[in-house]
Amino acid sequence: MHIVQFGSIDVANYGDLLFPLIAAYRLSDLTTRMTLLAPLGGSVLRWPDSLPSEPADVALREGFACDACLVGGGDVVQANSTVIQDYAQDGITNRHALPSLWLGAALVAERTQARLIWNAPGVPRPFIDPRLQALVSSAVAANDYTSVRDPVSRRHLGLGDGGASVSVVPDTAVDVARLWPAPSLLPNYHGLFRARGHEVPKRAAVFHLNQWSRGRAEEIAASIARIADGIGCMPILLSIGLVHGDDTWVREVSAKLEVPHIAIDRPESLKDIAACLAHAVCYVGSSLHGFLTAFAYGNKGLIVRHPNVRKLDAVPMQLGLPDVACDSWADAEARLNAVLADPDRQWPAALNRAQVALDAHWTTIRKVLLAPLDEDSKARKTRFAQDLLAFNDENGGWIARLSGVLALEVNRHRPPVGGRLLDIDPLVVQGQPAHVSRNAVGLVLHPPSKGVTEVCFGRIPLSGGETIRGGVTVGHRQGHPVRFSLLLLDANGRTLAATEITAHPGKVLPWALAVPDAVAVPAHLFVSTRMDQPTDASHFAWATLIDPVVERLAIATRPAEPGL
Repeated sequence: MHIVQFGSIDVANYGDLLFPLIAAYRLSDLTTRMTLLAPLGGSVLRWPDSLPSEPADVALREGFACDACLVGGGDVVQANSTVIQDYAQDGITNRHALPSLWLGAALVAERTQARLIWNAPGVPRPFIDPRLQALVSSAVAANDYTSVRDPVSRRHLGLGDGGASVSVVPDTAVDVARLWPAPSLLPNYHGLFRARGHEVPKRAAVFHLNQWSRGRAEEIAASIARIADGIGCMPILLSIGLVHGDDTWVREVSAKLEVPHIAIDRPESLKDIAACLAHAVCYVGSSLHGFLTAFAYGNKGLIVRHPNVRKLDAVPMQLGLPDVACDSWADAEARLNAVLADPDRQWPAALNRAQVALDAHWTTIRKVLLAPLDEDSKARKTRFAQDLLAFNDENGGWIARLSGVLALEVNRHRPPVGGRLLDIDPLVVQGQPAHVSRNAVGLVLHPPSKGVTEVCFGRIPLSGGETIRGGVTVGHRQGHPVRFSLLLLDANGRTLAATEITAHPGKVLPWALAVPDAVAVPAHLFVSTRMDQPTDASHFAWATLIDPVVERLAIATRPAEPGL
């Protein structure tokens, strides 16, 4: 049986690279071939025990065949631009990286008559726009088995009563202790200390740091020193997700930490990471899969959460461990002794429940893989493919590329240009619909202090030599500027033109996007707004896109709107 697994398997992140190893372990007797597909593809050379992947669009090549498409785990079911820097090499890759996995998998399943399974991925945020929500519902309906890793993810799917068909199961990373039993990792554990000139301590504790760590390096180092002293452990500063800049944080905190410790800023294998978490007495940090790996090996720990990373609360609650998330390192320092000293059976019972649930989860997957694909399943996949094509055609080509998945017929016949692009109902790609409104001269977007509001205008007929012109103006109570990113794409996701503008209150700035020669296509205009400085106070801004048209536009200077 040829199984294709879709995930972020091409980035240096422990959890994402663990999922295919666990799937291969669980399905080893059924698989004759396993292909890993990721947005970019490639192998993570720093971790030789990870599996190489190929670009997702490989599955759309003529003649590609498989028996099943497996989606997840990890936070892959989302429609937003991603924070993963590997995918941020250009706006298109960034925008379509994650949709190319879960939507792309459904297209591949439809094309190849394969089974389609969601293997407990995360859904980190809801799908706000009703048109996106309809597409999500269609994608879920196409599945032969749908599971997510926590109740919040199921709620974010927005299926209402239909959500009852979605199973909630533990994150499959909890199977790591079965994949690599703790005794098999002892040589790795001992070698990490000896390679750094230390004897193996009787007790050690793992501390994880990344971009979501809350506090300055010297403050975190002081907390770690006090925690380690209080529980009688040598600290291990462990990088788990190089893709999130863990290595930089490990080095910075290590430089401030004045007690004996080892700093593993660039682990040499996935097993080295698992070995630390298996043989240390506890874990404290901001990595979900660091916590889950420690938990899988029977160790306790705490998560230092960030308010914007909801999985750090949702997954432990799903396991029945609601009190492990801390608001700060100081909070962790105050609580860890009590967690370690607690004699009750809450943690072993939670681990047993998770293992039983994962056994049932993989049993269900095996039944789906072994059952023949019936006509109803094929029809649901066909409906999804039709829905996706209709969505792409009607709502701005937002999902057009899917890493090259859709090959749309280019429309060479241009209907008359109406001029005003604001006559097109924009699709809210990122942000709240309430943050997008109209006034007499344009479209008003309200970027929050630490976020993005983004819309897309679709199906704009263009010819080479034309120019889309418009203006921008902003208002903010504290006088802060707003950054506009404007991107013109063709129906296949190729960039035709792009520009960035930083607009200050009280000024109107013109902008223009020139259509390249020899182009005659329906195009799509993305407009993204964010505060120029992410540390701005909690006031929203007025960011007005002054009526863009496909012709020359005289922009009259006008006062900025008052800030909210």
